[in-house]
Amino acid sequence: MTTDEILEPQPPALLPPWQTPEREQLQEQARRFATDEVLPVADELDPQKGEIPASLLARLAELGYFGITVPAEQGGLGLGVFEYCMVSEELARAWMSTASILARSQGLGTAVLDADRRHELLGRSARGE
Repeated sequence: MTTDEILEPQPPALLPPWQTPEREQLQEQARRFATDEVLPVADELDPQKGEIPASLLARLAELGYFGITVPAEQGGLGLGVFEYCMVSEELARAWMSTASILARSQGLGTAVLDADRRHELLGRSARGE
């Protein structure tokens, strides 16, 4: 084993009983997105303390990451906190800014009494609006 192999951090792996084919697929999708699309932007903008470009925010919304924990009937993915943490972890490995912006979505600020308004707000949250 070389020094590089010893020092190179390995991406997290799901272990039983948390490992499911759906979770593995979501984790791999988030990992590819983070590596292929987020990291190149981070390498350019993070040293400049640049803001996340609108195009990258649109991709986060397209992938459904703003609504991971939002119920599917309100436009989200309808998944749980475990899946949210998995995606956030993968994004944080590329650029912490992308992971932290997900914390500002997930239905935050939608706990209103009017059911119709709540449904509208949850949908907007899931779309990253």
